[in-house]
Amino acid sequence: MSKGQAFLSRATALIILLPFFVISFFNHPLGDDYWSTGMVRRLGFLHAQVELYNTVPPRWLALGLSCFSPLSWGNFWGYKVIPVVFLLLFIAAMAGLFRTLSGYSPGVTRKSCYELAILFTAVFLSAAPGIGGGIYWVSALIVFGIGLLLFVCWVNLLVMWYRGRRSRWVLAGIGVCFLAMAGSNEIITVVSLVILGVVNLYRIRRKRGIDRATVLLLSLLGLSVGFVACFKGAPHRLALMQTTDSAKFWYSAGFSILVSGFCVLKALISPFCLAALIAAYDPFIRWCRSVYGVQQELLNAVSYFTAGWLFILFTIPFIVLYLSGLHPPYRVVNMVFFFQLIGLMYFGTRATRGRGPFAKFGQYRNIAVALLLISGFMCKNNVSIAVRELVSGNAYQYDKEMNQRYQLILKCRADSCVVPYLRHTSITLRYDSADVNDFHISDYFQKKVIVR
Repeated sequence: MSKGQAFLSRATALIILLPFFVISFFNHPLGDDYWSTGMVRRLGFLHAQVELYNTVPPRWLALGLSCFSPLSWGNFWGYKVIPVVFLLLFIAAMAGLFRTLSGYSPGVTRKSCYELAILFTAVFLSAAPGIGGGIYWVSALIVFGIGLLLFVCWVNLLVMWYRGRRSRWVLAGIGVCFLAMAGSNEIITVVSLVILGVVNLYRIRRKRGIDRATVLLLSLLGLSVGFVACFKGAPHRLALMQTTDSAKFWYSAGFSILVSGFCVLKALISPFCLAALIAAYDPFIRWCRSVYGVQQELLNAVSYFTAGWLFILFTIPFIVLYLSGLHPPYRVVNMVFFFQLIGLMYFGTRATRGRGPFAKFGQYRNIAVALLLISGFMCKNNVSIAVRELVSGNAYQYDKEMNQRYQLILKCRADSCVVPYLRHTSITLRYDSADVNDFHISDYFQKKVIVR
């Protein structure tokens, strides 16, 4: 890759990602962040876990991490750093997966894998439907973000296992990641089971049988189901599920298809997303050359991959809507977009066959990316909104007003404390820009907080 192409990809990634990293330092806890940590402050960590065990759905890992957050010790600054740490871990996990898929080829260095992972993250953040609820709301980040991070690590280890690295450490890592996913959220657990089912169907049809990894994961699944059945909070989740009928099934099915269409449309109308895709072309083609030579079996199993991939895209929103009767929130739809990008990479690798089919486009690439980046700031999208909130000082004012609110509550000696409405709020940082009376804040500070 020439110096000009390297500069293009790095500059594009920097322009897209930098606002999301900077604005994180104006982030504040929201909603359930106060609820779980307030319970820890009131009951203690262990007693809070017992209370959660008796009252809420069995997401044991997510609940434990939520309670073990900085807010439990009165530290609000931790919520400014957590999204940044997650994004860095996500980039590292994706780089590790790309490195493993390349078969550790000499032509694909660790640096080039990180470059591709950074551009992948830029594409994802530039068009993800729910940035506030998916990245900056820490409670949701722990449930869905950590679940996705564990999934990437699990797939990485699974590829290692089936590529011949059948060590005990790899097998143990596969089991630990699977258990952790089961304790994170139900959706990513279903996705992992779909992948496990497709892999074993392929192996059985090739007369290779079921191996130790599958036996281990099915055993762990049985233990997880047994643990969930004992979880006293499980009946509360079942009680929330509405009655099911055929009309609801078809509505949920149709809506699930629309969700995928919505994600594609949002990406296509985002100039920053298109710019990142074009900038990623050269690193992607260089990576494809190694993958195409190493992962022939995976690339030739196109019917198995397509069936599993489409089922995953359909299942993620369908589970939420059909069982709860509620439209899937954007933090769930983010997962649909993530798997769409995974599918794009798979089919892109097959289509290129390790070559660059659009080599003549190279002379216009820099101009196209520059025009897309400029136009991106002229329309409403994830990146432009974050930049405007930073440049206008809106994010700073939001942070300042939230800090003033904390001081008013802490200095208030009465049982009820009145705090003013926020004059500045953030679309990027908050999953809901409305400033309402949140009883979770009252529980955390152990006094009634009234916003008016």
